[in-house]
Amino acid sequence: KTAGFDAAAPLADRFAAWRADNPRGYLRNAASDLGVSELEVLVASGGETLTPLRLDDVPGLLGAIAAWGELRTMTRNDHAVLEQTGRYDNLEFFGPAMGQTVGDIDLRIFATRWAHAFGQITEGRDGPRCSVQVFDAYGVNVHKVFTSDVEAFQRFLADWALAPRPEGMPAVE
Repeated sequence: KTAGFDAAAPLADRFAAWRADNPRGYLRNAASDLGVSELEVLVASGGETLTPLRLDDVPGLLGAIAAWGELRTMTRNDHAVLEQTGRYDNLEFFGPAMGQTVGDIDLRIFATRWAHAFGQITEGRDGPRCSVQVFDAYGVNVHKVFTSDVEAFQRFLADWALAPRPEGMPAVE
């Protein structure tokens, strides 16, 4: 277990070298190759493009994301990738930690496993790419949401940014 926050510079350098060899590679693969979590690679490489997000109100967070309208989601593990484009329709929570959306995007949410979340705006081939990425306590990415609506995303970041902004690397188990 990594306690608290520590310097990410050595990992950033290792990731930069990995990226040079794998220009179209995924962070998940980089994490595996570098022997760290995907969360650690994201934080080490994301710099100021990353905004740590609050997870104190997951129903509110997902409600704010649902307001974007059409989105793309991705949930993956070592054996499968589930990508969906649509809306979080009929978003309903049963207490603060378990919810579901049934409609274009059919998703069950077990928020007790959500430990870290980040918003990020990066440059993609077709312009800015806005994402919310959620991780468990082990630094495993459990859900990603993408939108092309930069203005809505920036308003979202202003409302959901974690303050004060932590420095360094989040603790992972």
